[in-house]
Amino acid sequence: MSAEATIVFDGVCVLCNASVQFVIARDPRRQFRFAAAQSPAGRALLVAHGLDPAAPASFLLLDDGVAWRDSAAALRVLRRLHGPWPLLSRIAQGMPASLRDARRVGGGQFPML
Repeated sequence: MSAEATIVFDGVCVLCNASVQFVIARDPRRQFRFAAAQSPAGRALLVAHGLDPAAPASFLLLDDGVAWRDSAAALRVLRRLHGPWPLLSRIAQGMPASLRDARRVGGGQFPML
């Protein structure tokens, strides 16, 4: 990973905003920059990586010219945080991506993101 990566997140999503605060609190080396997908900078990054700004991914990591989405992005972020998070990332990678990237719980009644 590069020394500084960019996380593009859905600025309307409460859970996404909480995730940003979680990362900030556990990133003493300030390895990440942040851009809301609805901001001009966030929209430009989405377009530059071939993603539709009108339907932004809930969580996107831009690092070394590669766009990582959803749980793949989250796991890469966890690897760089302070504390037990790198270990958790390695454990979670054993789960199928389809399960890690689930958008709804409770039979689809409760949206996660």
